[in-house]
Amino acid sequence: VVKNGEAKDIAMANVDAALREIQVALQANAELAARVTSSKADSQTISVSFTVSGDKSEEGIAADQAAVGEVRTIVQAVAEKHGLGEDNWHVRVGGAPKQRRR
Repeated sequence: VVKNGEAKDIAMANVDAALREIQVALQANAELAARVTSSKADSQTISVSFTVSGDKSEEGIAADQAAVGEVRTIVQAVAEKHGLGEDNWHVRVGGAPKQRRR
């Protein structure tokens, strides 16, 4: 019998293990690693923040979409492997830093 507190500990251990695995997987791809602005977890949720290039050409947009898809795929696959559901992770996508005009 798993008591409520134990279930939380197990879930947290899974979140931590999944986060470490996700970080390793993202670091293995230099192009993706360069765009990950943060990857962290609270007690139940893994959060990965990712920046798009801001390239407005068709190729740039397609490359950004592919990269975001790849990050989501990695995060989802690792999360599922650790028994985490869709509500236990999210990938935030941010725009490229805008050039400020003076």
